[in-house]
Amino acid sequence: MKLKRECLKMMKNPMNLRSLSLKTLRNLGFVNDYDEFDLARVDGLVRSAVAYAEKYQKAEPDSYQKDGITENEERAIIMLATHYYESPDGGAGGLFSTETSGKATWNVVHRLLYFDRRLRI
Repeated sequence: MKLKRECLKMMKNPMNLRSLSLKTLRNLGFVNDYDEFDLARVDGLVRSAVAYAEKYQKAEPDSYQKDGITENEERAIIMLATHYYESPDGGAGGLFSTETSGKATWNVVHRLLYFDRRLRI
Protein backbone atom coordinates (compact mmCIF):
# COMPACT_ATOMS: atom_id res chain seq x y z
CA MET A 1 0.00 0.00 0.00
CA LYS A 2 2.85 2.37 0.83
CA LEU A 3 4.48 1.60 -2.52
CA LYS A 4 1.23 2.38 -4.35
CA ARG A 5 0.96 5.76 -2.60
CA GLU A 6 4.58 6.58 -3.45
CA CYS A 7 4.05 5.63 -7.10
CA LEU A 8 0.93 7.79 -7.29
CA LYS A 9 2.83 10.70 -5.75
CA MET A 10 5.52 10.47 -8.42
CA MET A 11 2.91 10.43 -11.22
CA LYS A 12 1.12 13.59 -10.07
CA ASN A 13 1.73 16.97 -11.64
CA PRO A 14 1.15 20.29 -9.91
CA MET A 15 -2.29 21.61 -10.83
CA ASN A 16 -2.43 24.96 -12.58
CA LEU A 17 -5.95 26.25 -13.23
CA ARG A 18 -4.84 28.57 -16.04
CA SER A 19 -3.06 25.70 -17.79
CA LEU A 20 -6.19 23.54 -17.50
CA SER A 21 -8.27 26.41 -18.88
CA LEU A 22 -5.98 26.83 -21.88
CA LYS A 23 -6.04 23.08 -22.55
CA THR A 24 -9.84 23.16 -22.35
CA LEU A 25 -9.97 26.05 -24.83
CA ARG A 26 -7.72 24.06 -27.16
CA ASN A 27 -9.99 21.05 -26.73
CA LEU A 28 -12.95 23.25 -27.71
CA GLY A 29 -11.18 24.34 -30.88
CA PHE A 30 -10.04 27.78 -29.77
CA VAL A 31 -6.39 28.01 -30.74
CA ASN A 32 -5.54 31.71 -30.81
CA ASP A 33 -8.98 33.21 -31.40
CA TYR A 34 -10.30 33.58 -27.86
CA ASP A 35 -10.68 36.69 -25.75
CA GLU A 36 -10.67 37.40 -22.01
CA PHE A 37 -14.39 36.69 -21.80
CA ASP A 38 -13.92 33.17 -23.18
CA LEU A 39 -10.98 32.57 -20.86
CA ALA A 40 -12.88 33.84 -17.81
CA ARG A 41 -15.86 31.65 -18.67
CA VAL A 42 -13.70 28.57 -19.12
CA ASP A 43 -11.83 29.37 -15.88
CA GLY A 44 -15.14 29.14 -14.03
CA LEU A 45 -16.06 25.90 -15.77
CA VAL A 46 -12.66 24.38 -14.93
CA ARG A 47 -13.08 25.39 -11.26
CA SER A 48 -16.51 23.71 -11.27
CA ALA A 49 -15.05 20.58 -12.87
CA VAL A 50 -12.24 20.48 -10.29
CA ALA A 51 -14.75 20.85 -7.44
CA TYR A 52 -16.87 18.04 -8.92
CA ALA A 53 -13.85 15.77 -9.35
CA GLU A 54 -12.68 16.36 -5.77
CA LYS A 55 -16.17 15.67 -4.46
CA TYR A 56 -16.56 12.54 -6.61
CA GLN A 57 -13.25 11.19 -5.30
CA LYS A 58 -14.23 12.15 -1.73
CA ALA A 59 -11.08 14.24 -1.49
CA GLU A 60 -10.64 17.27 0.72
CA PRO A 61 -11.42 20.63 -0.90
CA ASP A 62 -8.33 22.10 -2.58
CA SER A 63 -6.51 18.77 -2.32
CA TYR A 64 -5.69 18.97 -6.04
CA GLN A 65 -3.94 22.29 -5.43
CA LYS A 66 -1.91 20.81 -2.56
CA ASP A 67 -1.19 17.32 -3.87
CA GLY A 68 -1.30 17.74 -7.64
CA ILE A 69 -3.27 15.71 -10.17
CA THR A 70 -2.65 12.66 -12.30
CA GLU A 71 -3.04 12.56 -16.08
CA ASN A 72 -6.37 10.75 -15.76
CA GLU A 73 -7.68 13.41 -13.39
CA GLU A 74 -6.51 16.13 -15.78
CA ARG A 75 -8.24 14.44 -18.71
CA ALA A 76 -11.45 14.07 -16.71
CA ILE A 77 -11.41 17.75 -15.68
CA ILE A 78 -10.81 18.94 -19.25
CA MET A 79 -13.51 16.62 -20.60
CA LEU A 80 -15.99 17.75 -17.95
CA ALA A 81 -15.24 21.46 -18.47
CA THR A 82 -15.65 20.93 -22.23
CA HIS A 83 -18.98 19.22 -21.62
CA TYR A 84 -20.11 22.11 -19.40
CA TYR A 85 -19.17 24.59 -22.16
CA GLU A 86 -20.88 22.61 -24.91
CA SER A 87 -23.98 21.84 -22.84
CA PRO A 88 -24.71 24.86 -20.64
CA ASP A 89 -28.26 23.64 -19.95
CA GLY A 90 -27.02 20.26 -18.69
CA GLY A 91 -28.42 18.52 -21.74
CA ALA A 92 -26.58 16.97 -24.60
CA GLY A 93 -26.00 19.92 -26.92
CA GLY A 94 -23.07 20.95 -29.03
CA LEU A 95 -20.85 18.11 -30.14
CA PHE A 96 -22.74 15.75 -27.85
CA SER A 97 -25.78 15.60 -30.10
CA THR A 98 -27.62 12.64 -28.59
CA GLU A 99 -28.75 11.75 -25.12
CA THR A 100 -26.59 8.63 -25.07
CA SER A 101 -23.44 10.55 -25.97
CA GLY A 102 -24.05 12.96 -23.07
CA LYS A 103 -24.34 9.97 -20.74
CA ALA A 104 -21.22 8.46 -22.27
CA THR A 105 -19.30 11.62 -21.37
CA TRP A 106 -20.31 11.28 -17.72
CA ASN A 107 -19.43 7.57 -17.75
CA VAL A 108 -15.94 8.28 -19.11
CA VAL A 109 -15.36 11.08 -16.58
CA HIS A 110 -16.43 8.82 -13.72
CA ARG A 111 -14.19 5.99 -14.91
CA LEU A 112 -11.17 8.28 -15.27
CA LEU A 113 -11.74 9.62 -11.77
CA TYR A 114 -12.36 6.13 -10.39
CA PHE A 115 -8.97 4.88 -11.60
CA ASP A 116 -7.12 7.46 -9.51
CA ARG A 117 -9.52 7.88 -6.62
CA ARG A 118 -7.98 9.12 -3.43
CA LEU A 119 -8.39 6.70 -0.61
CA ARG A 120 -8.44 7.86 2.96
CA ILE A 121 -6.44 5.61 5.24
